[in-house]
Amino acid sequence: MNVAEWWKRRTPTQQYRLQQICLAVVAIGVSVAVNNAVFPHRSLNHDEAVYLQQAEMLLHGQLRLYPPVESAFRPWFFVDGPGGMYPKYAPLPAAVFATGMLIWDPVLGLAAVVAGVVLATTHLARVISNAQTGLLSGICVLGSPLFIIHSGVFLPYVVTSLLTVSFAVWYVQAEKLASIVYAIAAGGAIGAAFFARPYTAVIFAAPFLTHAIGSVAYRLRQNTDTLSELLSSNLIYRRLSACFTGGLGVICTLVYNRFLTGKTLVFPYLAFAPQDGIGFGYREIAGHGVDYTPELALSANTHVLEILVTEWTIAGAFGSLLAGYGLLTIWHRRQQWGMLLGGVLLTNIIGNTAFWGNYNIAGSLAQRSDGLISYLGPYYHFDVVLLIAIFAAIGAVRGWHRLHTRIDQPRVVLVCLMLIFAGGISVSIQQPIERNTAVSDELASAYAPVDSAAITSPAVVMLPPSYGPWLNHPFQQLRNEPGYNSTVVYALASQEPFSVIDEFSQYRFYRYVYAGSWNPTDAEPVRAAIEPVSVHRGDRLTTRIQIPADNAAQDVSVRVHGGEQTTYYQRGTLKSPKQFELIADSNTIRVGWDSESSKAQVEFGEELIIQIFVQTGQASGYSYRLQLSLDRTNGEVRALTPLVHRCTVPTRCVPSAVGESKQTPEVRVRTTSAEGNISHDWRSTSMSRDRTERNSR
Repeated sequence: MNVAEWWKRRTPTQQYRLQQICLAVVAIGVSVAVNNAVFPHRSLNHDEAVYLQQAEMLLHGQLRLYPPVESAFRPWFFVDGPGGMYPKYAPLPAAVFATGMLIWDPVLGLAAVVAGVVLATTHLARVISNAQTGLLSGICVLGSPLFIIHSGVFLPYVVTSLLTVSFAVWYVQAEKLASIVYAIAAGGAIGAAFFARPYTAVIFAAPFLTHAIGSVAYRLRQNTDTLSELLSSNLIYRRLSACFTGGLGVICTLVYNRFLTGKTLVFPYLAFAPQDGIGFGYREIAGHGVDYTPELALSANTHVLEILVTEWTIAGAFGSLLAGYGLLTIWHRRQQWGMLLGGVLLTNIIGNTAFWGNYNIAGSLAQRSDGLISYLGPYYHFDVVLLIAIFAAIGAVRGWHRLHTRIDQPRVVLVCLMLIFAGGISVSIQQPIERNTAVSDELASAYAPVDSAAITSPAVVMLPPSYGPWLNHPFQQLRNEPGYNSTVVYALASQEPFSVIDEFSQYRFYRYVYAGSWNPTDAEPVRAAIEPVSVHRGDRLTTRIQIPADNAAQDVSVRVHGGEQTTYYQRGTLKSPKQFELIADSNTIRVGWDSESSKAQVEFGEELIIQIFVQTGQASGYSYRLQLSLDRTNGEVRALTPLVHRCTVPTRCVPSAVGESKQTPEVRVRTTSAEGNISHDWRSTSMSRDRTERNSR
């Protein structure tokens, strides 16, 4: 028996199920491929790191993090609460990714959800229309750029959409079959969606809630039932069942709020940023704020919707027009469930207007290709894309029937339309794939030293605060395990480094440095390196900075900043190498040129910054910048290996470890005991590191 004969022997229902399974398998393949090929180092949205960190916490049975040094280990979008740090997001999406981690990799959990969204969408289209429309809607979902991109990222929108679409499927089936079981399932799905993303669940469920209330009111107005008969009817039991299971999701959300924030109605995201709520007025998060007026909301959402229907839906503008035709078909035929989905489309559009996040993702409203929307699409409208796929399928089926009956050569017209459709899909998918792949190429260059460096474990890698005092922002790939006991631990270099050293005294220390601006969208990859960091300790610490000779130098000046004090020094030309010296003991720090018999004192700050300016012309020159972390404990001076930069202009500083410039100062750090014996001697050159340690105590 060949495949064709075997297929003919299947019942229509069996054939439909097999076709659904094929679509689900394709969806899984798309998810895995996009995740590994397009986003191997995660996306521009650093929320991915929050959910992955949260997933790892769940696997360790934790809802909070307890870092050994809070300021040095604070992850992006985590709230510093009295009982430990907790993420601003609900744990349900992270639980999905944790399931994948438990098996092998978080992408397994993501891929399963992606397949579930395709299956749920096809089933929803089938129950409101027919099997043909259902399968075509699944194909339209698989061809939607927003769906393809988000099938490979660890963000909550696909997870939430699985729950909202499942709710819609089970609600319709509960009504069609008068099934209490489906009503319970529908309530549970929307309750879980509320736990994941409350506002998304509310604006999706609003038309269904209106329908539920309206159906009861209609029965009462018809006077076909007495009140007692109505209260004992299947309709009321379905409503109560759905309300009960949906209410459980709401209760879980409020209990979770109470446990983490201490207040039932304060969600973790509001505990992180109290002015990051729904509505109009001043809105702010992480130092970014705006007066979100209705006028700005209308302008931003018009911009977002225009990009959505032309670039991120199935076949772009052509698919959106087809979806519009599908909606007209539904309205003309007065299809109850299709009109209800049209109501969901409307509430999503209106509801998102009241959320200032749509303004944030758009970047500059004057440019189409600005902001996160260019790379990850209008993801707050993810449910809208699924609905457009369903309406486009309805429009396509209706259009084919009309062509078949009214045109002599319908197949020729169909082929032409399919070519246009395929071209629209190809163009709309190609652009976001190329943009995000270019970002991943830049990230690969940035992470290369970490992936390939010979780091001797156990080790602590100190990361620069590129976007502020946060881990995982922007370095999503460099995350800590919840117990902070892995062989490699990541800490912020600028936050209490000596407290980190005390906590991890048995670890080796490294520093991640890079040259250039951390902007993965500018087509200019950073040049990064990993350099070892030593802890110098003794009763007296001497740092000598040998400045290379430069015949073009007209003047040399030094600025030393320590604590709240800044001190300046002048030193003529650089016909021969010059040496600047810093001497620290448990009481004072003295700085100056080595030939000076008395050196000026500066304040003892946790970090000392020495900037050496070399003027080569009236408006030209360069500088060296050294950062030296210092600490005094029990009469002992401790210092970390200095971080040395050469700056061609004040805003372009290149770490010496990157090796771009040969003209960097030679730095020597020597610590001695009270008796004058050398306990630690470290020396750097422009292109190498050489350290010798001697202990004569």
